[in-house]
Amino acid sequence: MNVTTVLTIIHWIGVGFIFLWFLGSCMKDGMWNNGVRCFNAFVAAMVSFPLTIALGFLIGLIIGLASGPPDPANIYLPLAMGMAASWIAFLVCFAIVQAITDRLSQLKVAFHPVANGIGSFIFICGITFVLFSYTLPIYGLVQLSR
Repeated sequence: MNVTTVLTIIHWIGVGFIFLWFLGSCMKDGMWNNGVRCFNAFVAAMVSFPLTIALGFLIGLIIGLASGPPDPANIYLPLAMGMAASWIAFLVCFAIVQAITDRLSQLKVAFHPVANGIGSFIFICGITFVLFSYTLPIYGLVQLSR
């Protein structure tokens, strides 16, 4: 198994884990809370994208200085570190934005139980889509480096 296959598997396991995590933890909440979480995921993606670029540049600089001359065998290390930096930056920004909106949103809107279940699932899929589209550039870099 080569490195790109391993990074691809890690990426898809991460996306699947996030989907199942949100599905398990958010399905008990109502559609209102899941709609706010979907908005929070979008805001966290927008806020953490510049952080990911800065962290990726910093990690690449540190790895470049520490490893000495470029080695073709180490080309995947910055990609893996960039993938980890993007996940961490997104999840930290998401936690901060979620804490802020939990403080501000004290009123919960009630919906019909059927609409509540369907809407909750749609918003959970929206959260997963935001996360997938957020990590897609690094996944594309991994695929191009084959």
